[in-house]
Amino acid sequence: MRSLQLLTRLKLPHSTSLVLVAVSIGIATGLGSVAFIQLLKGCITLFFDGGRWVFPGLGRYYVLLLPAIGGLIVGPLIVRFAREAKGHGVPEVMTALVLRGAGSGRGWPWSRSSRPRSPSVPAALPAGRAR
Repeated sequence: MRSLQLLTRLKLPHSTSLVLVAVSIGIATGLGSVAFIQLLKGCITLFFDGGRWVFPGLGRYYVLLLPAIGGLIVGPLIVRFAREAKGHGVPEVMTALVLRGAGSGRGWPWSRSSRPRSPSVPAALPAGRAR
């Protein structure tokens, strides 16, 4: 809000304000992507290199145990908070949101009113499926 108030106080032309907002969003997005990549690298180092120290008796087979532990953590979360999430990837999530009414239950950060209402969204969902 402060940045919008600053832009209105500067009385810049509308196109200049839009360019400044676009550039600031681009910078924030770039910094966010760099932070996300560093977070992924840190998780890989922690879980795969750190797994050698946590499971020293397994040798190199600790790599097989780590996904199983991840599944045991994520599985109950899906059952508890997102029963309608089935399948893999973005198309299934979009289908759950639009067609099956996901996101309106308890524990979701958005409400039913924030879901897309365009009829083209449900019509476009099956287009990417290879069935």
